[in-house]
Amino acid sequence: MVRKQIAVSQKNFFMAIALIVGTVCGAGILGLPYVFAKSGFLIGILNLVFIGAAVTLMTLFTGELALRTKEKHQLAGFADHYLGGKWKYVMLIVETVGVYTALIAYLIGIGVALTNIFGTGSPLLFSTLFFILSSPIVYLGIKRIGESELWITTAKLLLLLLLCFIVLPNVNLQNLATYDLSKLFFPFGIVLFASLGYTVVPEIEPLLEGNKKRMKDVILIAMAIVLMIYALYTFVFVGSFGSDVAEIAVTSMTQYQLLGDVFILLTMITPFIALSTVVKEVYIQDMKIDKRLSWFLAAFIPFIIFVYGKISFITLLELSGTYSGGLMGILTCYTLMHARKKSEMKPEYVVPGGNIPIYFSIAVFVLGIIYQTLSIAGLV
Repeated sequence: MVRKQIAVSQKNFFMAIALIVGTVCGAGILGLPYVFAKSGFLIGILNLVFIGAAVTLMTLFTGELALRTKEKHQLAGFADHYLGGKWKYVMLIVETVGVYTALIAYLIGIGVALTNIFGTGSPLLFSTLFFILSSPIVYLGIKRIGESELWITTAKLLLLLLLCFIVLPNVNLQNLATYDLSKLFFPFGIVLFASLGYTVVPEIEPLLEGNKKRMKDVILIAMAIVLMIYALYTFVFVGSFGSDVAEIAVTSMTQYQLLGDVFILLTMITPFIALSTVVKEVYIQDMKIDKRLSWFLAAFIPFIIFVYGKISFITLLELSGTYSGGLMGILTCYTLMHARKKSEMKPEYVVPGGNIPIYFSIAVFVLGIIYQTLSIAGLV
């Protein structure tokens, strides 16, 4: 009996890691080589280090918030609980807009990939078919996909390694040596989008029931895996294709288009389902909305916007990462500072360093928002 419990605990531990890796490693990875090539690989890696550190801290902060609170909440619920009602709605708007933007980008990418794979039909048709198949899974909830996520994430990582192995012999170190200091923050929005996934942390808490002290390890291992994957992927594709790398980097591999399209598909399917489920749970847990209506709002609203909206893939990722991701990060930091003063429970871990890591994260997000705003205004 004890052995069985240990086996279940270990299985849930790896499922929790897979859920974070699978959620974080989504559409954002596809655009990383492009922005790294434009700014310079070294500048891209610098962005990855600082933003990766800030987002890892944000993920740990979210875990600490969950462990400090008796009731289960999403970020909007934590803001309501520790900051007051008006902050609940601010967080809800920021989080929902960010997730909806990501979901629309995923629908675009999934439709394109499926069209290429089958060689017929249209992206809109395949995006619609995917939506029809995935929306019932969103209604059932994240627990129903937890086990499959482990296998899908494993397949995704193995395919990525295969793609990198295929391209590796073409790496030219000269492509990695150039840089443009005027584009120091150019990769910020895409890197931030590609690193986000801490909204799924409250969903992994049930998987670690009875062993929640391991949540810190789950988060650190998952984020380390993600950041190492990003470093390898950008090194190989920027080194191989240089400034000619496509906006969706794997499409540069014209001889291996099928493998690239399958990878695109795997990077978007599980994040789409996971993030849709997160939004549904926000409506259920924090807004006290009926499950069916919550499902409709979470699944159908982004689909409707996707059908009638005309926004580019890269622009969606960039704006979602910088503004929604940055503002969510700042609000989460502010919420944790208040939670530490009036915590309901003693958490299984506390992020060390007092408020210094919080101020560091806020500074990174504020700098990104300022740069993106100046860029849109044509001032940088």
